[in-house]
Amino acid sequence: MRDRVHRILNGFLGVLAVFAVVSLVVEYGFDLTPEVAHWLHRVDTGILVGFVVQALIRVLVTTDRWTYIRQHRGEAVVALLIFIYLAFPGLLERGIQVWAPNVAPGALARIYIVASQVLVLATAGVASVRASHRLLHMNIQPSLLLVLSFLFLILTGTGLLMLPRSTVAGGMHWIDALFTATSAVCVTGLIVVDTATYFTPLGQAVLLVLIQLGGLGIMTFTSFFALIGGAPRGLREYTTLRSLLGEESLARIRSTVVAIVLVTFVCEVLGAVALYHFWPEHTASGQGPRWWMAVFHAVSAFCNAGFALLSDNFADAGLARCAPVLWISMGLVIVGGIGFPVIRDLTTWVWARRARRYPYPRLSLHTRLVLLMTLILIVVGAIGLYLLEGTRAFAHFGNPYAPLAALFHSVSARTAGFNTVDIRTLGPAASFLLIGLMWIGASPGSTGGGVKTTTVAVAVMNMYALAQGQERVELFHRQIAPIVVVRAFATVILSFFFIAGMLFLLLITENADFLDLLFELVSAVSTVGLSRGITPDLSPLGKLLTTVAMFFGRVGLLTIVMTLIPARPVRRIDYPQETVLVG
Repeated sequence: MRDRVHRILNGFLGVLAVFAVVSLVVEYGFDLTPEVAHWLHRVDTGILVGFVVQALIRVLVTTDRWTYIRQHRGEAVVALLIFIYLAFPGLLERGIQVWAPNVAPGALARIYIVASQVLVLATAGVASVRASHRLLHMNIQPSLLLVLSFLFLILTGTGLLMLPRSTVAGGMHWIDALFTATSAVCVTGLIVVDTATYFTPLGQAVLLVLIQLGGLGIMTFTSFFALIGGAPRGLREYTTLRSLLGEESLARIRSTVVAIVLVTFVCEVLGAVALYHFWPEHTASGQGPRWWMAVFHAVSAFCNAGFALLSDNFADAGLARCAPVLWISMGLVIVGGIGFPVIRDLTTWVWARRARRYPYPRLSLHTRLVLLMTLILIVVGAIGLYLLEGTRAFAHFGNPYAPLAALFHSVSARTAGFNTVDIRTLGPAASFLLIGLMWIGASPGSTGGGVKTTTVAVAVMNMYALAQGQERVELFHRQIAPIVVVRAFATVILSFFFIAGMLFLLLITENADFLDLLFELVSAVSTVGLSRGITPDLSPLGKLLTTVAMFFGRVGLLTIVMTLIPARPVRRIDYPQETVLVG
């Protein structure tokens, strides 16, 4: 009986969440008359009352009520705040008058309404956490769950960007909205409209949320709030989360989820503070107050998104020679691109050495390989770009800004997508070098895309081992597992075939230069965002193809293949071996 009641209340909570989302979308997405706004406020009040009632019923039908409250302490806090808000409507007003006695009556009323909407949003958040809990408990293939979560986020973002108050023009074509939402969720940065001038502050805020959720994954966020909110977790849910996060140990799932979110927010907050301190007072194409520019670009840099609130990206006259902003942005891009397993491993290693805990933990093979490949790619890319463009595209910077520009683009090309010069001014050789850096991309477990640094490293080491007549791949006195070598080569081959197939289709649909289309496609698949200026001129079909490329690149080609091809049971039969001539 109690389980049936909880199922009914879950359905009721889902209905409340739908009403909450619709109410907030209508309130902020459309221009409303005072009468409609008044009715919406009454709907919000009904939603809050319904949430408190269902929370109270849950507690009453539970035998061990205190244990239930401790396990769902997050929901209990939300319900308590809503109850206080409804039962003592004058408490908030008196508190505001005490702390800010000069607040105008109109502003006071608006604060009261905003507080109501924040609580309504909290009810939708509680419903999403419960929905995440049920999804993880279901027997759904982790790869399919990852694909569905990204699709849901993209479609939601598309609808939000099409709202009248999201754009200056009062609306957005669905193809452009879908393209932009996919670019934000997949942290790509390719744009068909000017982010700085086309979107209102609401539209820019939607983009920022999509970048944040897309960079870390919506399941990671909902799991984080479920864990800190006290929601119990079962073995099946932990197993699914382990597959989604790439974590080996079930015992570390909780700490991994919490660490990922906390590291993200700490890095973004520190980056925003630093950017705010050094951000130029005047930029030629910047839109918005200084604090908003700092926050937006800190999140965009750490998530390797490449979106900028400047019409010329970082090529803006006020930023291209602002060394502190460029160094801070590069730092955020690198930290976000090396991956959370590496960050955790480095943190543990540094902490143990500072605390003088003997024996010191060793850095894992994965961490050492990621750091080595990241350093090699940054240095080789910077030197190559400077030698190719130091006297051409970067010449107007002069010393020491020309080498800095080369270094910045070497870092940014590996999935970040910021640029301090017009990419169209780069020669074919430099463009091809950028294509190589974009194709490799960031590291596993990060916010970036590409085939990944470790994938390329393992594939190259395997070819080197074969050339030496060795059957094993060894590095740093460690042997790499054969399945890892197989996955590396499968990823590389899949990437080549996918890029070739999509390029063939774009050559049919688009009237553009071959190099420009190849550059655009690799940028989309590797979720980089750099472009040679053809993105806004793509045909509707070309935009849809590029959207598919961004989605497949972010989710992962192997993930898509595993989702589309059903798993086969492991056979207990070993067939006789026979040689096939290759090479």
